[in-house]
Amino acid sequence: MPEQTSERDAGACRLCGERPLRMFSAELLECACCGVLTSVEQPRDARAHYSKNFYTEKDAQRFRFGLEWPVRFFRWVRFRRLMRWGPYRRVLDVGTDRGWFLRCFQNRGAEVFGTQLSESAARVTSRRLGREIFLGELPDARFPEAGMDLVCLYNVLEHVREPRVYLREIGRILRPGGLLAIEVPNARCLTARLFGRHWLGWDLPNHIYHFNPASLRALLERHGFTVLAESHWSVEFGPFHILQTILNALGFSRNQLYHWIQREELHDGPRASAVSQITMLLLAFMLAVPCGLLSLLLSSCGQGEVFRFCCRNKG
Repeated sequence: MPEQTSERDAGACRLCGERPLRMFSAELLECACCGVLTSVEQPRDARAHYSKNFYTEKDAQRFRFGLEWPVRFFRWVRFRRLMRWGPYRRVLDVGTDRGWFLRCFQNRGAEVFGTQLSESAARVTSRRLGREIFLGELPDARFPEAGMDLVCLYNVLEHVREPRVYLREIGRILRPGGLLAIEVPNARCLTARLFGRHWLGWDLPNHIYHFNPASLRALLERHGFTVLAESHWSVEFGPFHILQTILNALGFSRNQLYHWIQREELHDGPRASAVSQITMLLLAFMLAVPCGLLSLLLSSCGQGEVFRFCCRNKG
């Protein structure tokens, strides 16, 4: 288990600063003012934690059974969505995974930049892009002021100990009128409310903050961003989030399907029995299509497992 620090005795909310946090559950604190949830237990050393638990040391792989290829496709889909707002000359991807997303922009002639906390992922991405990826937190990179046309923050802000610092830094390095693309899990979606602690999106202790659309919109506006578009559909996260949440609620070991598709060296917990694995896989096969349809329905109602904002920097 990673070393953790506790926020149980925290004072005022670190995002809005308005009121003391109150207990939402045994694992989460809630701000009554802005509605953001904060995890009680948090990684003590984020860089060491993500280097060890998210990517393999040798080749920065995450998944087995050829599932790295669908991830590449999802990054291309992400790129295509953003091209409606383009073109872009200089693009920064914060927490840049393995660089497939940035490679799409690079192939279109953009100058690309990235940050990464995982040493192995930073090494692999630097080699893939032919340029150095910054290893560390975004504020420490000290990118030039007003130098970026687009900054991407996909499934990163929930991991960050000081989101306000990140947003201030993004406002500094984005040119006036530049775009910020941001995606986070939706902590107030219907499945999170119905299934409670079984919801996959909590991902404790990896996620420190848990946002909803209203709370994130308010935070962004306080830091000089205007939300231009909002989306709740994600082919990458929606159906699988719901499927894994249902399996959790049915009594399988927590996130068993997710751990099954991970590379073995990234999951050091106890292994489920063969009978449990087979039963889980049969149920997952039967529930896959219904979960996909349910995800599409919930997304159309603004209740997607994740949500995305495309924002303009007011400068």
